[in-house]
Amino acid sequence: KWAADRNMPTSTELIFGMPYETRKSFSDLLNSSVEKGFDSILGFNLFLMDGIELNTPSKREQHGVRTMFRPVGTYYGLLDGEFTAETEEIVVETKYFTFEDYLLIRSLNFAYYAVFALLFYRWYFQFVRHSGVDMSQFMLEFVSPTINAEDLPPGHLRFCEDFRQAIVGELFESREAVKNHLKALFKANNGEVDEPIRQNVFYGARLIYLETDWVANSLRGTLRKFLSPAQHPDVFETADFILGLCAKERMNLQKDETPESILSQYDVISWRSDKFKGPLENYRIAPRFIEFSYSEDTRERIKSFRDEFGSHFDNGFYYFAMDFMNRRELLYQLNYVST
Repeated sequence: KWAADRNMPTSTELIFGMPYETRKSFSDLLNSSVEKGFDSILGFNLFLMDGIELNTPSKREQHGVRTMFRPVGTYYGLLDGEFTAETEEIVVETKYFTFEDYLLIRSLNFAYYAVFALLFYRWYFQFVRHSGVDMSQFMLEFVSPTINAEDLPPGHLRFCEDFRQAIVGELFESREAVKNHLKALFKANNGEVDEPIRQNVFYGARLIYLETDWVANSLRGTLRKFLSPAQHPDVFETADFILGLCAKERMNLQKDETPESILSQYDVISWRSDKFKGPLENYRIAPRFIEFSYSEDTRERIKSFRDEFGSHFDNGFYYFAMDFMNRRELLYQLNYVST
C-alpha cells in the first residue's frame, strides 16, 4: 500500500524446489503474492551450486533430491583452444514433489512471467481472480490443459506441446551431456555461438504476437472450465470486454497505427493504478471512451527497432522486441475521451 500510494512498482522473486515445498504450497504462495498486489511476480527453479548446504550428500539423501543439468545462456565456446560450457544443476524432484510436478511448476512459472513481466492479457487474469477463480489453477489450465483439452483450438494444443517439449529438451542427465550438446551446436554453426534463446521470452513472444488467432477464444474457454456462463452471464459479458481491451492495448510493431477507441463502463485506468486490489465492479462509471495512443519518442524507438531487426522473421523479430525494448512501451497508452 505504501508503494502503491507513491506509484512505486514492487516485485517478488520466488524459488521452487526447496525442501518441504510441494506443488500446492508453491501455487498458494504465488496466489498470495498476487493478493498482496505485487506488480511483478517471478518464479524460478532451484539450482544447486558448490558451498550451499543442500548440495551435500547427506542433505541430498535426506530430501530425496534428484537433479538434471541445463545450459546457462550462451556461455560456451573455445577457451585456449578447448571447448568449455557453463551449466546449471536444477532440482527436478524431491520427496515432496515429482518430476511431473516440476514440469507443471515450470509451466506455471512461464505463465506468471508472461502475465507479470511481458504483460500478456494482465487485465484479464486479474479480472478472473476477482471472479472467484484460483489464478494459479487458471494459469496452469491455460498453459498445461487437462480439462476437456480435446475441445481446445489445435493451435493452443500445439503451443502447449511445443513448450513442454522445449522445457524437457533443455534438461540433460549430466554436465558432460550438456557440453556435448552445445559443442555440436557450436560446430554446426561454423564455430560461432548461436543467438541466445531463453524459453520464457521466446514462447512469451510467440504467445503474444503469433498466436492471436486462438488466444482470446482459449482464454474465454478456460474460464468456462471454472465458471458456468449460464450461472454467471455478467462475468462472461465483462470478460469479453476485458479480452477486447487486452487485444487492442498491444501495439502493432510492424506498422504505425492506433486502434479505434472503445466504450467502457469501468474506470480501468484507476483499477490498474490501484494495482487491481479490488474487483472491477467497484470501478463502475458513466460510460466513457478509452483512446489508445503512443508518444512520438515511442514511435521513433519502434521505427529504429524495425530498421535494425526487420530482417528477422516471425518469432525472432518479436523475441528481440521483448528482449531489447521497454516492455511497457509495447503497449498503447490509455486515456479517456468524452462520449
